[in-house]
Amino acid sequence: YRIIPTLLLKDKGVVKTTKFKNPKYIGDPINIVKILNEKEADELCILNIDRSRHDDEPDYRHLEEIVSEAFMPVAYGGGIKKIGEVEQLFKIGIEKVIINTHLFGNFKFIKELSEIFGSQSIVACVDTKKNLFIGKKCTYAVKYLEETNFYKSKCKINEELANVLEKLGMEN
Repeated sequence: YRIIPTLLLKDKGVVKTTKFKNPKYIGDPINIVKILNEKEADELCILNIDRSRHDDEPDYRHLEEIVSEAFMPVAYGGGIKKIGEVEQLFKIGIEKVIINTHLFGNFKFIKELSEIFGSQSIVACVDTKKNLFIGKKCTYAVKYLEETNFYKSKCKINEELANVLEKLGMEN
């Protein structure tokens, strides 16, 4: 097995959420990365939970500070919607980009990313939650799973991050 922790960034700090709501500050990302280095984490995912709500670019300088402390590969996600953003993220040391919001309904963008940077550098992120009517897990939007499989086959994306929304931040 591999240990791949996920840090949720908000306002340059790491937060803990419950089902992606009510973020509570838990620490400085650089200090947390140093702890993860000591624990020998295999990889690190950084998700900027503020980013998809804003139209600004990632804070590359802050991310570069975090990445420079990591002794493991780092993947980053959060409102990525331009090829130039991905180029800059790779320049500062990010090894993979995690695409969620712009994964669906934007095949051209994902295909272009895959062709330019290679499919190994793209992670398809899918949010799932339990459907109360049928009692089974389903994708957050019904078409997500179908589209994710489409992207994975057409763009040869072979890595997926699944967020089980009803369990995020829960102690079970």
